[in-house]
Amino acid sequence: FFFQAEDGIRDHCVTGVQTCALPILARERTRDASRRAAWDTIPAHFRWARFDADLLAARIDAGEARVVAGRMADAPGALAVLYGRPGAGKTSAACAILARWVETSADGASARYVTSRAIGRADRDGRLGAEPPILGECRAASMLVVDEIGSEPFGWEAVRDLIIDRHAAERPTIMATWLDLAQLAQRYGEGLARRVTVTGTFRPVVGGAA
Repeated sequence: FFFQAEDGIRDHCVTGVQTCALPILARERTRDASRRAAWDTIPAHFRWARFDADLLAARIDAGEARVVAGRMADAPGALAVLYGRPGAGKTSAACAILARWVETSADGASARYVTSRAIGRADRDGRLGAEPPILGECRAASMLVVDEIGSEPFGWEAVRDLIIDRHAAERPTIMATWLDLAQLAQRYGEGLARRVTVTGTFRPVVGGAA
């Protein structure tokens, strides 16, 4: 005998309850696979970063990172700057926030992590008149972490324009940097710094790891 589930799958010698669960399991597997692209953008040595990880609590103030995560989820176009010296825990905090978004947001599959250097390289090497694919992905990402802000030797205009465009489109963005607000304004212009101070959040990160 067989039972036929709503999606037409026939499964011999199982109960109707088991068979009806098959479409749910299939959807979960599809969802997990679709989010793989988002996970894969996070550097491998930071994929441990989760709010329930003891190591995160040992490195940074996880409560502060949760505040930023809540703001990103609740405020359309939220712009957050995680600021601190090298090794303070900025990337750990940013990756934990991004991981929470990937896991819980309905559009978490399109979230992305990128470095400002990668944006600068893509802008430099792209064909004239054509947007590099990485910039298109970053522009469309449901949430974007831009790490190492200030480290790009070229293409800073592309970094600035990407962040401002995402803010205008109400897509949340996290910037991790060792630059303070005055240095951000000097490098990227008053327009970006003003968006941080007026509608964004500037969070110092004090810890013992990147």
